[in-house]
Formats: sequence, C-alpha cells, structure tokens
Amino acid sequence: MIIIGLDGATWKIIMKNIEDLKTIKSLMDRGYHGTIYLKYKPLSPAIWTSMFSGISPRIHNHWDFIKNNSLVKRDDIPVKFIWEILYEKGYDVYVLNVPFIIPPYNFRVEFKPIGYGLPITEKECLDEINLITNKALEIIEKKPDLFIFVYTALDRYSHLHWGEKKLLDFYILIDKALSKIFNNYDGDYIIVSDHGFTDLNKARYKTLKRYDNIKGEHDIDAIYISNMNLNIQQPEDIFYIIKRYFHV
Repeated sequence: MIIIGLDGATWKIIMKNIEDLKTIKSLMDRGYHGTIYLKYKPLSPAIWTSMFSGISPRIHNHWDFIKNNSLVKRDDIPVKFIWEILYEKGYDVYVLNVPFIIPPYNFRVEFKPIGYGLPITEKECLDEINLITNKALEIIEKKPDLFIFVYTALDRYSHLHWGEKKLLDFYILIDKALSKIFNNYDGDYIIVSDHGFTDLNKARYKTLKRYDNIKGEHDIDAIYISNMNLNIQQPEDIFYIIKRYFHV
C-alpha cells in the first residue's frame, strides 16, 4: 500500500480543471473519491499527526510547528504513529517528507528536503516535485508493505498563487508526477490532502501569522482518491484503515 499526501489539494481546483489533470481523472474514473470535511481548524501539523496516529488534535494537542519559541520535535508529540506500529510487527515500512514537524519527518529514509521543508520560491516548489518523485520511485522499487510520502509545496504555491493560472500549472506538474508513480506501481493506494484551500477573503479560518503577498488560505475540504471503496470521514480514519488493512 502507498499513501500519497498532497498538502492543500482541493476539489475547487481539480474538478473545474479535470480534463487537464489526466492522471487524477483516470484514478478517479477507475476508483473512488470523496471529501473530508474537517471538524477542527485546518492546521497541517495537527491534521497529519491525527491522520497517522488516529488521535484527535484535541487530545494530542499538536497544532503548530513551534512551541515555546522552539521547533517541535517528533519526541515532543505523545502519539504512536502507524509506521512505528507496523515496523514493530515486522512490516517493511518507509515514510518520506510528512510535514507534521519541520523539517518534514522521514522514517527509514535518508532525505534532505528543499528549503528545510518549506519551499517558497517558484524554483524550490518545482524542485520539490522532482526530488520527492525521484525518491519515491527509488523506494517503490523496494516493494515495501507500506510507503507514505507527501508533496508539501502545493500548500505554499496555493497561498501565493490562488486564483492564478500558475496554480493550475502546478497541479498539472503534480499530475505528471503521479503519472510517473503509477507507471511504476499497481498496488493499493490512497491519495489524500490534509485540508483544502480557498480565497483569502472567503476563508473562515486564519492559519498564517503574516499575510503579505498571500492570496489563498486553508479550508476544511480535504480530498481523497483510492482504488479501495473506503469510508473516510475524518483524517484519523486513515490510521484505522491502514491498521485493518494489515490486520494489526
């Protein structure tokens, strides 16, 4: 099984441009898809943590990358992640670039992220797609039991270019990256975002401390696409789906 995270992906962009997103369209046509309407503030650290621990943010209380003026580390978060559970059971598991902390977290993978995991410039965002895709293909060749990886730059790009054609161009690049992945992988998968996006002026939540040159903001409408018929209501459901899949 592979889990592909698309940080900030939203149907608002995908559905109205679906003919330009040929890989995503093909995966949707062949499988299942839906919307995850978040019950809590759409903050990436909280959501990725819940998604892979099965614990609500109100319990794990990890909302931000920084606490008491210091970057939060893995050991500061009182949860057990699904990859740790499976690895202890003898499964071959890899994790690449999951942004519940900064820099994003890796498990059994040597990886140096672009911009300390916060790609901002156009070049950094574009470079991240290639870097993550190439590393993912390398790991897929190992035929792991579970591989989780996340493209993070879409989030930054959506903040900066919401409402611009540039954002659609970036989705098309992500779509092409997914084509490379699925040309080399034919097993079970879930593609999922941690939250959606919307126009800054329409946002019900404010997730950033500064808004200079920002056009887009997080929204509560996360997406999922899978070849399995799944009932995903909240991010925590992903944890339990993986547990059932591997019978642990």
